Amino acid sequence: MNYRKKILTLMSGTIVAQSVPLIVTPILTRLYSPSEFGTLALFISIITVFGSVINLRYETAIMNPIDDDDALNVAAGGVVIALLLSIALALLLLVSWEQFLELLNATSLKWWIFLAPPIVFLIGVFNVLNFYNTRLENYRAISDANAIKSISGAVVQVILGFLNFGSFGLILGQFTMQIVSSHTLLSHAVKNQNIKSITFKRIVEQITKYKDFALYLMPATLANVLGFNIVNILFSSFFGVASLGFLSMTTRLLGLPTQIIGSSVGQVFYQEATVVKNAGKNIVAIFSSTVRRLFMIGIIPFSIMFLLAPVLFSLVFGKEWYIAGIYLRILSPMMFIRFITAPITFVPNIVEKPKPYLLWQIGFMITSIASILIAYYLNMGSFYAITFYGMQGVIQYVILLILCYRLIVGNLHKT
Repeated sequence: MNYRKKILTLMSGTIVAQSVPLIVTPILTRLYSPSEFGTLALFISIITVFGSVINLRYETAIMNPIDDDDALNVAAGGVVIALLLSIALALLLLVSWEQFLELLNATSLKWWIFLAPPIVFLIGVFNVLNFYNTRLENYRAISDANAIKSISGAVVQVILGFLNFGSFGLILGQFTMQIVSSHTLLSHAVKNQNIKSITFKRIVEQITKYKDFALYLMPATLANVLGFNIVNILFSSFFGVASLGFLSMTTRLLGLPTQIIGSSVGQVFYQEATVVKNAGKNIVAIFSSTVRRLFMIGIIPFSIMFLLAPVLFSLVFGKEWYIAGIYLRILSPMMFIRFITAPITFVPNIVEKPKPYLLWQIGFMITSIASILIAYYLNMGSFYAITFYGMQGVIQYVILLILCYRLIVGNLHKT
């Protein structure tokens, strides 16, 4: 299967996965209020932060071993780590769940927060299975899992919305999505695999061998997730849960091109570039062509969103969502640059230089938080907060693009 066909295979499922939420969003906005969407956004922020590091990033090391049995033990280690950390999170919530919610100003979640540990564990399982299937080039399985995941979640949210479940209906939709997608990937990943090769000794050996993934990529990923999701928490605290609902709808729609195209390109880029690099060749060509194609693909849809977002939001979602359209217009330049850079952020993994990426992620997190805090403490309102956040995002993603290119060129000179 060639490079383009791999991407198209993944995109077919991703298009379905992202089209379904887009189609049902006008229905959901009439079944759930902005405040209820804000509660969902808070819940997603929490599980995303924990879910992004629940495997300590060992799932990304699945691509590296030459021996398939070693890769299988890396995958098993990732699942074990996710289970242990999810249990620790559950115990933490049992002891101090009220204080935890008060600290995050997320008291609207109430006892629903106890769904976080099992969902976070399922996210960890999905992370492992996603990378393992990528290693096996089971792109059709990944495509199917993404499509089924989206459809199942949307169906649950619509049905529970008609039954007036409120925020709980939206959260249960997230739970359903994780169960269904993990089951789908697992059924494909275990076929013709030497499960008996998994031993405690080999798991420990592989975890030790790839410890840099936990030491550098885990904190880098945590900083990345916090850089995005801390904005949700700050917005809820400073500007109200309804404003967070507008922001979550904005990021949800702006993220569609990245999810549909960028994620598919990123997975294939990681697999292909790793093979090229392990063969002793450079990846400058595949890097440059990927960036050029993403620019040409993204420039038109992001321009349309920038020009027409406020009007389209009012017509499609209702007049009360006009503000979300303004938010979308402000953030579209940042999300366009992110669309281009997101697929090639695997470069530090490929060239095995995670430290510069960690520093960039920390910088992005700091400037993201600072942009919101400045607007709030200067009493400038949510629109200025979004503007500052978008401006720093554009600058940071341009820096990241240059950083990835320099890492490749530096690796080329060494080889």
